[in-house]
Amino acid sequence: MFCRNFAQQSLFVSLFVGLLVTLSVGLLVTLSVGLLISGPSGGVGRTSSHNWARCEAVVGNLAGIAPVNSELSPNDMSAPNFAAPNFAALSPSFLPSERFSVAPMVDVTDSVFRRMARVMTKQAMLYTEMIAAEALVHEKYYLIAFKDEELPCCLQLGSADPKKLALATKVAVEHGYSAINLNAGCPSDKVQSGNFGAILMKTPELIAQCYQAMAEAAAQAAPAGTTIPVSVKTRIGVDELDSVDFTFKLMGTIYEAGCRHIIIHARKAWLNGLSPKENRTIPPLDYERVYQIKAAFPDLKVTINGGITTMAQCQEQLTRVDGVMLGRAIIDNPYLLATVDRDLYGGTQGAVLTREQVLERMVELGAQLQSEGKALHFLCRHLLGLFNGCANSRLYRRYLSEHMTQKDVRPEILLKAHQAMVQGTLDV
Repeated sequence: MFCRNFAQQSLFVSLFVGLLVTLSVGLLVTLSVGLLISGPSGGVGRTSSHNWARCEAVVGNLAGIAPVNSELSPNDMSAPNFAAPNFAALSPSFLPSERFSVAPMVDVTDSVFRRMARVMTKQAMLYTEMIAAEALVHEKYYLIAFKDEELPCCLQLGSADPKKLALATKVAVEHGYSAINLNAGCPSDKVQSGNFGAILMKTPELIAQCYQAMAEAAAQAAPAGTTIPVSVKTRIGVDELDSVDFTFKLMGTIYEAGCRHIIIHARKAWLNGLSPKENRTIPPLDYERVYQIKAAFPDLKVTINGGITTMAQCQEQLTRVDGVMLGRAIIDNPYLLATVDRDLYGGTQGAVLTREQVLERMVELGAQLQSEGKALHFLCRHLLGLFNGCANSRLYRRYLSEHMTQKDVRPEILLKAHQAMVQGTLDV
């Protein structure tokens, strides 16, 4: 009997201790995961209470927009409710510089790229890479640092949360950006996982609410006597939602929110089955549909994007729409920028720089960048296509690509690459 009672008591104690250990481990795991998600100051997984309060404060101060009750969950594309916008407070639609713009491109349109571009064009609107609004909520302001020489410059933001977009817009305006843009057209998997970019086209009302939050935040944050335009960049459709009726619903919803400048990539986006690169080429271009949007909304400023590769094509498009945006064409041939001011803005000050003159300016820029502690290859990678179309240009590209990452390389490597092209040999 004693043995049986002792065994039962021992079993009870063992079970009780095991339960305590399990609960303790579970609590420790929960706390650890929570710290990993939030980080010491909010992290990227969730918004810390401090940063969320900042979002609440910005949105709560917007005259035409009611605060949102809850954060959008990753699987909830339903939009928070907003009051009707105060259209009088919304930002102006279009700056003269937006007649021509260089598209936001990931890993391309960074600060070094923009400084390179400014050697050739002083007028064009230059874009940043897309910056997640979440990053600015967490005060990662180094991501949007720029030099005054890069202006005019538009910051493109990505998010599906009007609160975060409002705060990010406020930060962008305070940093001195010329304009702000909402990404509602990027089809990459990474962007889709955050429920923004091209997937936003499936909920036009949410795009409208995001725009309203951004526009009023920009109006409130702008210095006295100044205005900061807010625009939306999107496509003509997404997946099976690609009819003319859908395009008009999409653009009309954004227009009714007060937006008066939409950048339209004249292709649909496929969210599954095509890579971002394939989405830039496989879906057919439909310029006529963009022209129809412009005709239907005469006071809407429309910038067209997609498949445009020459200044002559830009000039032709500008007879139908208000602005043109080039992307990959500039990567392939950055020298296109050299004639932008003359051909599209009527510039008369100074002659168009030759490629060789541009290269000399790039040597100077390279030296400046190195004095700032930046590696030279961050500039050289943007110049690989500078001599595209010229005899032996492949030798220039090869020499530059083989030498630009070497230790202690100097900006004069650009001149050596040009010499290889001119002499027709890599032995220079």
